[in-house]
Amino acid sequence: MLMGAGLIAVYFLVQQRLGNSLGASVVRATPLPSVTPTRSVEGFADDAYAAYFRGEYRKAIDLYDQALRRKPNDPILTFRLARLLVLTGQANRVEQRLQRVLQTYPNDVDLRAVNCMAMDWLGRVSQAVKECQAAVALDPSNPIAYAYLAEAQADGGDFRNARTSAQKAIDLSRPNSDARIDALRNMGYVRELEGEYNEALYYYGQALEIGPQLVHVIIAIGRTYTGAGNASRAIEYFERAIKLDKDNAEAHERLGSAYIGIGEFDKARLALEEATRLDPNRHTAWTRLGVVHFQGRRYEDTIADITRAISITEQNNQKLGANDYIYLGFANQLMGNCPRAVEAFNKAAEVSPNEASIQELVSNGLRKCAK
Repeated sequence: MLMGAGLIAVYFLVQQRLGNSLGASVVRATPLPSVTPTRSVEGFADDAYAAYFRGEYRKAIDLYDQALRRKPNDPILTFRLARLLVLTGQANRVEQRLQRVLQTYPNDVDLRAVNCMAMDWLGRVSQAVKECQAAVALDPSNPIAYAYLAEAQADGGDFRNARTSAQKAIDLSRPNSDARIDALRNMGYVRELEGEYNEALYYYGQALEIGPQLVHVIIAIGRTYTGAGNASRAIEYFERAIKLDKDNAEAHERLGSAYIGIGEFDKARLALEEATRLDPNRHTAWTRLGVVHFQGRRYEDTIADITRAISITEQNNQKLGANDYIYLGFANQLMGNCPRAVEAFNKAAEVSPNEASIQELVSNGLRKCAK
């Protein structure tokens, strides 16, 4: 028996030297099974948070979605996902999801606060203020609730209380936290709406120091430069946002608007067409595109674009501005359709009854149609 074993060993040694190792062929033919580790909920959440700080918001949203499939209705994951959906212009996706989770956690302050934020971004400002006030009442030390309350108050024109709420959010938030980012951003937003652009840039800049690749803050800075009349700086920031998030419809729209401001209508058209492709329900992108077509004397396209915007606002309970109706009126007048033009001019006068410049344009348009 020992002799047989020895012969077998010698046989395998010779075969191995000849490159004909039976042992090797057997191993190759029957590989050992590999085990693919299952990612934990915490792993998905950590990766999502890191993606957010890299400016990869859509990747973060996908990762939070995957985490929630494994841990449905988790309040922290739901809050983080909802916040990013709002910041990427998808507030309409938030409400139904939040209502389901709030049935389980009706007194979760962060969930109530982000529900307020979603309402605000959907244009339901008075409801948003009440929801944020309810969140603050539940926990007067929660900085997130104060930050989102400040934003809603500013959108409602209550700037004094908005500044107070934003300052409370800053005072209550920990350094370098998400809450501090939101508090600083929303104080910047309040000051931006008040026309205090230098102060707005200061607060936005403080938020950007915490997260240099935060797309929504970069867009806010560009928007503030637009308001301050510095289109070239605005364009720099919008392009920076697009490099981080090429599918951000708001960044493309605001880039197009900035190009309109400096008369670069071809560049504006490309940016705005991309915005409408990415988000066909973004009515402001359609109205801006209508302006570009008006400048190019493509009046039929102007009418089509602004009419589409009107249809979107009717579905989403939103409104067009007086200037949008002015462009629609003059486009119809120039196409010889004065009944539609008069209708648009009258709507512009109704939207801004106390704005002298709008009333003057309306009178001018009506005179042209009366000839």
